[in-house]
Amino acid sequence: MIGEIAAIISGLKAVNEGIDVLKTSGANLGSITAMFDRVADLQTQIDQVEQSEKTVLTQDEALQLAMAKNEVRQKEKELKKALLKMPDGRKIYNDMIGFQARSFNEAKAAKQRERDQIWKARLRRQDLLERMIQAVIVITLVSIAGSLIYITQNDLTLSEYLTLFQDA
Repeated sequence: MIGEIAAIISGLKAVNEGIDVLKTSGANLGSITAMFDRVADLQTQIDQVEQSEKTVLTQDEALQLAMAKNEVRQKEKELKKALLKMPDGRKIYNDMIGFQARSFNEAKAAKQRERDQIWKARLRRQDLLERMIQAVIVITLVSIAGSLIYITQNDLTLSEYLTLFQDA
């Protein structure tokens, strides 16, 4: 877990340097886009560490992660301000947020469809297993019934019937 948090912190340093360059040299859409990509990647890494069930964070790691998460939020705000200063920046920002929301919703829907397909496959497998068990039971009962009918029609005792199978 230390490695993941260290990667997040080094990524934040790279974003800080990139934002400093944007402030000194002037913002252009390509640079801002690259910075938003880096910040989004960092947010994804933070989310993965937070959702990881394999490791328990120490107090120091939790503090570093919380600070990194806060810094990512701050960098997003700085990038938003830089984008809004550009011509048509408000429109570009609103479009970007709309695309992100749509993309998120589509990914969420795709994941739900995948879960539904897995669930349906489990139900089909369970249904098939139940049908196979029912078929085995029916075949067994029909065999027993056929044997009983054969015994009663031929006036055989059970021991005579069993000797027929032993002779064969």
